[in-house]
Amino acid sequence: FNNRRAAGIRVSKSPDTKGVLGIAEAVVMGTRPNDMPPPEPIVNLAKWGEAQASSSSICFRKGPWRTIDGKIKPFIADNSMFHSCSGYGEWLMVEFNKVGSVDYVDLYNRLDSCCSARLAGSTVELLDYVDGELAVVASSPPIADSAGIPKFRIPFNGVQASAVRIRQDPKVKGVLSFTELVVMGTADADATT
Repeated sequence: FNNRRAAGIRVSKSPDTKGVLGIAEAVVMGTRPNDMPPPEPIVNLAKWGEAQASSSSICFRKGPWRTIDGKIKPFIADNSMFHSCSGYGEWLMVEFNKVGSVDYVDLYNRLDSCCSARLAGSTVELLDYVDGELAVVASSPPIADSAGIPKFRIPFNGVQASAVRIRQDPKVKGVLSFTELVVMGTADADATT
């Protein structure tokens, strides 16, 4: 194609040809133009972050660090989940080691029969530094029903953030319990400002 610039390819048959078009693999080789920046890798921004929770919220030795350990094990017997004590507006926050543009957040639910409904009413918030303080810059609607649902994916479409927080309704007394938090996006710069 003599070094043509393109955003994609299409393989098709001639309109007057009958039959099936079968392709095992298509490989397109080329170079990136000098004016096109290299693609940014999508990473889990929470993986190397610092997890913390509301002051009264660690019960049964199930601390917040368990939500970013990379283990998606949905039962309490697996010993890989966060479990808060009962309180009003319980929350868990992970501050990233790099500011990032967040594409989506995956929240992995606890699936023990007693407890998978506990995420209902919780919101997922992205926070960033505004005048030196962490402030909410984007928030999901409250999770409507979480009973028996293993994973929630919340799209944020490139919102810049330094932290993520899962927060229960402050007017409702409850327990916050889930197994893993994955925040996919591109890392920008150091989060400390």
